[in-house]
Amino acid sequence: MIAGYYTYPKVTAAGGNIIEQYGSLKNVPEEKRGNFSQTTVHMNGSHGSNLNIGGNNVTQSTTVTLEQMAEVNKFAESARGLVPLLGLDTQQQDQVLETVKALEEESESPTPKRNVLVELMGKARDLAVLGTASGMVTAFEHLANGAIAAIGG
Repeated sequence: MIAGYYTYPKVTAAGGNIIEQYGSLKNVPEEKRGNFSQTTVHMNGSHGSNLNIGGNNVTQSTTVTLEQMAEVNKFAESARGLVPLLGLDTQQQDQVLETVKALEEESESPTPKRNVLVELMGKARDLAVLGTASGMVTAFEHLANGAIAAIGG
């Protein structure tokens, strides 16, 4: 039961055969696997949503709104101005600026892909942060905290 709703999962005959023969989909040899795609959907706060994956009468698209594109463009413009002030060496600056250029090119395409925009902004952020001394300290801090939490500390 999830938040007051019951789910009724079903195992198909093919799924039953996999469980009987291999115990888990992870154990199926690569050459025995058919073509498939994995879709993960998170639906929060929605009562009465319908979901159809792979239906022949359903299309799905992710559009980028004008407001979102304005944010992408603000990020790119700000990043170009900030990169020289971060104390990065020339190679690190070049990597960040190349990523920002790729972001700008994607944003100017007729159909910009939201996931690519997000990935490029994240990459630019990570390159800049990890190139600074404080970024390295922050990365080390997260590494240490994660390890401590992992062992129950």
